[in-house]
Formats: sequence, structure tokens, C-alpha cells
Amino acid sequence: HRNKLRFKIYSNRKLAAQYACTLLGYTLQRGGARAELLNTIRQLEAHMSLTRKLVGRIRVGHHWFPLDNKFYLFALILNLTRDAYETRLLMERESRSSAAKSFNCSPSPLTLSPENGGELPLTPSPSSALSAGLIKQFQLLITVLRSNPPLLLDLLKNLCDVFIPLDRLGLYPTGSGFVGACGLTSSVLSILTIVHPWLKLKP
Repeated sequence: HRNKLRFKIYSNRKLAAQYACTLLGYTLQRGGARAELLNTIRQLEAHMSLTRKLVGRIRVGHHWFPLDNKFYLFALILNLTRDAYETRLLMERESRSSAAKSFNCSPSPLTLSPENGGELPLTPSPSSALSAGLIKQFQLLITVLRSNPPLLLDLLKNLCDVFIPLDRLGLYPTGSGFVGACGLTSSVLSILTIVHPWLKLKP
């Protein structure tokens, strides 16, 4: 089990270094670096990609198959759908809990009318009601994600990962710099879930 964890950390460190090279190469190219330096960075990135795939082949033998970008994208969409469904369930549960607490703690207000000296409550406009509803949903989303770090990390990781096959398939080109940043972030988050297993989202 310990060797398996070490292999996962090693593989994700290699992946993080590979995407770091991608991001570095993009930054140097934008800064007008020399062609020799850019070629060196590209060769280093290619070398890391090759060694990472070879380690993977050695680890799982003839059961290793390269994931096609289309299948990778499909798997990520499923993961994001699961994250969205889980988030929605937690938001509904939190909303019911907050409503119950508010109902139990607040006293019943007296009904005000012109006859008893009060004023009729103002009816909010549809636009202000919509804005208030969106703000409330956003606050609820933040509350749920802050109280569920595994769900937050899984959502962030899948959001970062999804741009990689989208770029490689030409469906949503973002450039090597953005892909490198997303890949590096995803790899670091993966390492965190390996080092701290409680941060990994349970199925």
C-alpha cells in the first residue's frame, strides 16, 4: 500500500513538472526568449511526458492503454455532473436547515396595516427579487463548498482538467500557457488528496 502511494505521488509530481515546463515555455516565448532555450524546455517537457508514460506501462503491464482525449473528456464531464449533483443536494439540505433554524428562532411578526397604524410592506420589483435570489444561491454555494473541502477540491480539479482535452481536441482552444497552468494546478490538487486522504471525495 505504501509503495502504491509513493507511485501515485511520483506520477503526479512528474505530471506537475511536465505542465510546469509547458507554462514556463509559454511564458518564455511571450517574453521573447531565444529559440535554443525554448527548444530545451520543449525537449525537457517531452522527456518528462515519455518517462511518465513508460513508468505507467511498467506499473500495470499489458493492462495499460492510453486514454483517448475524447474518452478523457467524457469521463471529466461525468465527474463534473456528479460534482454538480452532489453540490445541489448539499445546497438543498443547507437551505432547509437554515429555513428551519430561522423559523424556530424568529418571533411571529405582527401584521401591519393602515388601520393599526402600520404601513403596508413594499413589494420588491422582479429584477431586485431575482438579484436577491441569485445572491442567496451564491452565498449558499460558498457555504456548502467551504464546509466540504473534498467536494471543493474535486470540483476545482475537474474544472482544471476539462480544459486540457478541450484544447487538444480543438473544441475550445486556450493555448499552451493556460493548459500548463490548469495541468499544474490539477496535479498539485491530486498530490494533496494522496498525502491527505480525507480530502479525496468518496464515491
